[in-house]
Amino acid sequence: MILDVLEHAERYAVLHPLFQRAFDYLRKCDPAAVEPGTYELDGRNLYVIISRSPGQPAVPALLEAHRKYVDLQVTLRGSFAVGWRALGDCSRLHMPYDREKDAVLFDDPPEVRIALGEGRFAFFFPEDAHAPENSPQELLKSVFKIAI
Repeated sequence: MILDVLEHAERYAVLHPLFQRAFDYLRKCDPAAVEPGTYELDGRNLYVIISRSPGQPAVPALLEAHRKYVDLQVTLRGSFAVGWRALGDCSRLHMPYDREKDAVLFDDPPEVRIALGEGRFAFFFPEDAHAPENSPQELLKSVFKIAI
């Protein structure tokens, strides 16, 4: 997992050729003008899911992990918490790996919870089980799916 602020995004472009494309999209994006939905930026190699949700009570989510994609989660407006646990430390399987959804779910509790406030981002790699929670305030966020 990597957690940082958008001002430092350029530091991570060298880690994967599509990371820079995701950050370029964010620089051009006006959060107030973006409609929620899924947008392909490079077919299924790189796409972004923009979501806008009203405030809801924070409810812990199940830990999930992916095999085909790195998640880049970016808070555009608002704040939310994300739970994290090393995939190798997860032992309470909730749902076996589903190839179609590229997800496996666990009932283990997160080891760490981080606040992902406005202008912050987190990369979650296949070895990172993560659980985004609801936000008590209006939330506008993007989740980039980056094929590995």
